Amino acid sequence: MCSFDCGLCVGPSDIRNCHHLVQTFDDGPTANTPQLLDQLKKGGQMVSFFVLGIQVVTFPEIFRRSHKEGHFLASHTYGHKHLPSLSNNDIVAQLQWSIWAMNATAGVIPQFFRPPFGGLDNRVRAIAHRLNLSAIVWDLDTNDWQLNDHSRTGEEIYDQIRLWQNSRINGIMLEHDSTENTVMAGIEISKIIGNSAITAANCNDPLAEWYSEDTILPYNVSRSSFRIPLPQKQQLNNKIVTNSYDAATDHHHHHDHNT
Repeated sequence: MCSFDCGLCVGPSDIRNCHHLVQTFDDGPTANTPQLLDQLKKGGQMVSFFVLGIQVVTFPEIFRRSHKEGHFLASHTYGHKHLPSLSNNDIVAQLQWSIWAMNATAGVIPQFFRPPFGGLDNRVRAIAHRLNLSAIVWDLDTNDWQLNDHSRTGEEIYDQIRLWQNSRINGIMLEHDSTENTVMAGIEISKIIGNSAITAANCNDPLAEWYSEDTILPYNVSRSSFRIPLPQKQQLNNKIVTNSYDAATDHHHHHDHNT
């Protein structure tokens, strides 16, 4: 079993390394994301956003702005679930609902996803591939989420980034646009590393397409008109209506890699 979260095993289609320092942000869009977009626009920088479907439908204008300003957008599932813990049908639902949210909001169909907590094994890969999704993980963790509980300072993070930069250590950096703390860190990191002019999708293949050209749903389709042919569809729909993802309280973004 090739599991990323329980052994750092990377499959042949997974993207983990890069020849530049690349910023990638999980768990948005949020009310804090525009601050980051403002700075990136000022610096002429492109980054990668792994978005949650629940956040896309909550902040559609911010998602559309990210797309309009040329950033790479990929799925982070609909509701931030640990995919290996779910049934096949629920994995499909998490991925399909996120695809629906991205397509209905900005007319894009992602070809890449990042599993929450790095929860990626052969079963998840096989299901994702059926949905034309390849995984992008990371090899440099900023641990920016520790800013939220004050177990790490901004300066400690920035010193780590400078060390990577000075040591010519390149790779895909894991960050979050979920809270004001992590967004401010992302802004500072963008100033430190400058513009690499590459996204995570193009680390292995400079010509890789970000999105599918197929249109599986009409633009701006209403939520009520979308149907997933799954027994869990109604249950998932209820969760969408009643639950919202609170990124600020998610202190467990990563599983212990030794488990």
